[in-house]
Amino acid sequence: MKRRVKAFYRDKAGKTYEYHWIGYQTRNKNGTSYFEREVNISSLPDYEIERIDKALRANDQEVVCKSLIKFSSSIDIGSHWAILRISENSGIYDELFDKLSPTHSTAILAMIVDRVSNPNPYSKLMLSKAHPKSGLARILAPGKIPFNDWYSSLDELYEKQSLIEKALMPKVDSNTIFMYDITSIYFEGDCCSLTKFGYNRDGKKGKKQIVVGMLTNSFGRPLGVRVFEGNTKDASTVLEQMSNVKTEFGVDEFIFIGDRGMVTGTIRDELLTLPESGIDYITALTRGEIMKLANDENHPLQATLFDEEIAEVRDENLRYVLCCNPLKCDEDKKTRLALLAKTEDKLKNIEKNVKQGRYKKEKVIAKRLYRWLNRWGMGKCFEVDYSDEKFKYTLNQEKIDELERLDGCYVITTTVKTDVMDKNEIVSRYKSLIWVEQIFRHMKTTDEFTRPVRHWNADRVKGHVFMCMLAYLVIWLAGNAFVEFLERDDTCMCEGGSLREIWEELDRGITIGTLSFDGEKEDQLSPIPKYQKRLLKAVNAGINKKEKERLMVV
Repeated sequence: MKRRVKAFYRDKAGKTYEYHWIGYQTRNKNGTSYFEREVNISSLPDYEIERIDKALRANDQEVVCKSLIKFSSSIDIGSHWAILRISENSGIYDELFDKLSPTHSTAILAMIVDRVSNPNPYSKLMLSKAHPKSGLARILAPGKIPFNDWYSSLDELYEKQSLIEKALMPKVDSNTIFMYDITSIYFEGDCCSLTKFGYNRDGKKGKKQIVVGMLTNSFGRPLGVRVFEGNTKDASTVLEQMSNVKTEFGVDEFIFIGDRGMVTGTIRDELLTLPESGIDYITALTRGEIMKLANDENHPLQATLFDEEIAEVRDENLRYVLCCNPLKCDEDKKTRLALLAKTEDKLKNIEKNVKQGRYKKEKVIAKRLYRWLNRWGMGKCFEVDYSDEKFKYTLNQEKIDELERLDGCYVITTTVKTDVMDKNEIVSRYKSLIWVEQIFRHMKTTDEFTRPVRHWNADRVKGHVFMCMLAYLVIWLAGNAFVEFLERDDTCMCEGGSLREIWEELDRGITIGTLSFDGEKEDQLSPIPKYQKRLLKAVNAGINKKEKERLMVV
């Protein structure tokens, strides 16, 4: 292809501006001829532009180009620029630079950008090496960050966490809804004082862990995160979170949504003793609580009501919304039969050992029996008789039938008044807890890879988790801004329709290159394709003349 210089003209405010580009003539997929622009040389003196034009028109075009125009290097800045602008528009940028020291705020911002845009986030050592040559460093021009500041910045971030969370809290109104859930994050080492053995939701046996609690609003926007010791029970964190909403966020009346492992019967009873607390809740009953109420003839909740799609009963100030999911019936039945079989296998083994004389004394038999009888919650389905050198068990079919009647059934209980939410909205709100679970999935696996946690200092671990929450807040905001691009259709260039591919598209289309014209160096911003311009516009990150000055490009 033969390159040449072409002039372009633009009228603005009654004036005509002339721009000169190096490029070549080509055709698009429709066969229409157009000029593909490569290098903007408008900033050069007229005699240099004329000299380049003559050289390109000569026969030895390639040789002349190499001698006059040399390409030194380039930096992809598209994703970094978009993430930075999202941080600025949401207030994250201002809060970091207002609450933290300049070096620490830059380090935290670099970690956030790395977590959001990098499919394999760097360790602090690699990030300290990669940052000076990154697009973010070019945008912020901070100079080199001392290595120790990459770690100490997390300490200061945790110290200012409450202030930053409060500042980023969106405006609230009456009947504000907060959702809360917890997860666990396992550790490879055991030097951190927060790590303990506990219920590991990652399925990593033999690994110590920490427990992380996440608070969001009704739209799934993260508001606050807390880190607890690894053996902390779910319910023990709930009252503290309710108190934080009141004291730190200044919300006196709100609705708290948590699953049945969070808002337990004990917590519900405690809230009922505080009628002026201003806290309403939406949660679900455990299977044991459902059976207890269903077997109580004086309670309005009865098993026959589950025949309806959604039914509601009231008991004084409590509302019970009864739901039945036909798709879950088969799953519950399969699970119940499997647990019954596992329990019965253990009882058969005890019976065999008693007959063969291995277990003779009643205490020995009882020890083996109660080790397994209710291991999987199936103890009530068996009737057991044992004494010295005697053991017998039978299935309690009546109890099994009771469990079977509740297959696919669940009960949501709430103190929210009927004039605030009807039964259908109560169910919908409770199901929206899945948004909190999605946050954990994004943070731990698909987007941020919070694990492995490469810290042992407790405050630094908490700062690391909070930094990851801020990174997810950027992802949440980006997901809402890019919603039209994440829908699969003919106009979406991202084949998978994911944020990861959007960041890649931005990097491919927006680059700062260093060019040398006859020995003089100049930084130029590559021509931004139409699709990338649409992406930048969606997050209010368009690159105008003022932004080019910020990037120090022409």
